[in-house]
Amino acid sequence: TNYNAPSVGSLLTVPYGSDAPAGYSLYQRGEPIWDWKKKAPLEIARQTYDGVEIVGNNIYAVAGWNEENGSIAMVERYEVSSNSWTTINPLSSKRGGIATSVLNGKLYAIGGQTSTIEAYDPITENWSYQASLPKIAWHSSGITFQNKIYLLGGKNNLTLSNEVFCFDEATNQWIQKESMLSARDGHKTVLFENRIWSIGGFDSNELSKVESYDPVSNSWKLEAGLTQKRSWSVAWVSNGKIYVGGGSDGIKYLDSIEIYDPIKKRWSLFGKLPLALVVADAVVLDDKVYIVGGRDRFGFSDKVFAADLNASVAGVYDLYRKDGNASAGTPVVQAEVADGSVTASKMADGSVTSSKIASNTITTSDLNEQILKYLKPEITAQPKTLSVVADSNTSFSFSAEGKYLSYQWKKNGNILTGETNATLTITDANATQHDGNYSVVVTNEFGNVESNASEFLVINPNAISQGLVGWWPLDGNASDMSGNGNDGVVNGESHPNSRKLTTGYYFNGVDNEINLGNSSSLNPTQSITLSAWFKIFDGKVRNTPIIERYRATDGQRSYHLSTDFMGSFCKIGFYIGASYLESPRNKIVSYNAYYHTVATYDSSSEACLYLDGQLCSSTKVTSPMDSSQADTTIGGVLNSGAQYFHGIIYDVRIYDRALSAAEVQALYNLGQ
Repeated sequence: TNYNAPSVGSLLTVPYGSDAPAGYSLYQRGEPIWDWKKKAPLEIARQTYDGVEIVGNNIYAVAGWNEENGSIAMVERYEVSSNSWTTINPLSSKRGGIATSVLNGKLYAIGGQTSTIEAYDPITENWSYQASLPKIAWHSSGITFQNKIYLLGGKNNLTLSNEVFCFDEATNQWIQKESMLSARDGHKTVLFENRIWSIGGFDSNELSKVESYDPVSNSWKLEAGLTQKRSWSVAWVSNGKIYVGGGSDGIKYLDSIEIYDPIKKRWSLFGKLPLALVVADAVVLDDKVYIVGGRDRFGFSDKVFAADLNASVAGVYDLYRKDGNASAGTPVVQAEVADGSVTASKMADGSVTSSKIASNTITTSDLNEQILKYLKPEITAQPKTLSVVADSNTSFSFSAEGKYLSYQWKKNGNILTGETNATLTITDANATQHDGNYSVVVTNEFGNVESNASEFLVINPNAISQGLVGWWPLDGNASDMSGNGNDGVVNGESHPNSRKLTTGYYFNGVDNEINLGNSSSLNPTQSITLSAWFKIFDGKVRNTPIIERYRATDGQRSYHLSTDFMGSFCKIGFYIGASYLESPRNKIVSYNAYYHTVATYDSSSEACLYLDGQLCSSTKVTSPMDSSQADTTIGGVLNSGAQYFHGIIYDVRIYDRALSAAEVQALYNLGQ
């Protein structure tokens, strides 16, 4: 393979974040070192959001959301010297999605699904009500500037807001100020260079948008956007720069940190949090940043971490590559000796000679591991196991970092001739030719690494049809294409936005549904699979059904597959008889994006819930599935005017058996 790889002698190391020397361009950015230390945990795991503040030399965690109790009134105080949390007097009322700020030594608890405000006096250790907001505030963010509290955005009930209110303790009033450029919640607010910054957030999708406010001129302006979309992140200011970490990009929880350089006016990646977190809060005390609570992939978190802000880039270097005909010259030698990659002992034993430096013949054996780890390839996302329907096309993909990479795919440990691209494409898949375990070797001149072996399985199309009792593509009509005669009847098309689409059916969230009738074939009692593609527009109604057989008047719930509003995102829920399971918090469903969900139940084993071909939840079901005489519906609840799906549903399937995990993934890939 021919590629323009650099010779080792053309590389130059400089301290992290420094400008490129003349004649050089960035080759590999160093990785800042965050030495995160675990601190004493909170007494109760919770989403803290904007509820962590510093009063005096103590950290306070105020209210928030808790998995068992929902919103809470509990307040805890952390003492750095003893590394301990103490529960203090609680708020007078429970507050989830709270905003907090400190004004004249008092801690303010603002909103949280209410317009009321309480203030804590650390001298008397009591809370007292203050002047209420003009409106209900929820998931807003608060900050103090020039002896006034500013409250930004969030929600008024369920409506996203861009409104800004300012509290003046002298007048005991909240005054509305110029609104933000965009409505949002899940954002972070910091004070930087005498401006109030609103960073990221959610406005139906995750945002990379950043804007700042000048309280003097009462005006907003756009700032440089984040490197990636983030909502529910943490943020802090230190050493003249803004840091933003964690949050969600709409698909996954993030652990990356970004830093804003006010001179270059741009954001860049800057190391990682100790774990991927959302809905946490951060504060800076004594040159340390503290990350408190939130939610990680295991659920609500009680964890507290701290890191020394002055140590994150000590000993970290960037690598620069010599441009074109530019001479390496003395700076290469000076830099490599200075950072230890060329040591005195190497000079002494002759492994690095002046002639080698001059002729660029230093080899990888002459470089220590500290430098080599930045040069070797690294696989950041392994190829996933794949199952597809025969005769379909698909591909293996993965992610790797490094420069001047080459690739070689293998099947069952044997080299696949000619397969040297980053993506392995499989056309007209068949079991005889393609079933097996696939891996990829990634190489550059500094080393190589091989991925995990991932299984590829081809499913016979007849297997996907076996046990199919109903199939509604919803491609212009509601006909059952399984051949079982369970044709649907569309109800409630009076809404002006109701319409059939070429792919899928538009459900208006107000009054339309598709009734599939009460055929016995749609009422299996031993095993079942429900499958559908969908896109939900918003969270205007909770527990909106995708597919269900349920009559509210008599409580007969045979099966029920639905989405449920969770603020800035949704989850998937599956009722099977008296049992229920749902997608976990690291498998969120964003608005205005297509997803594939499958729910399976086998009376002899368990119930499973899948999202985009991947198992996300399962449980043992001890009670049998209820038999119901109710009609099966798509997109609506019978006898209930409040629960209608708002979005698009298509390719709905019902089986009288539980599909295997491989079949579920093949069904997902078939719809891609």
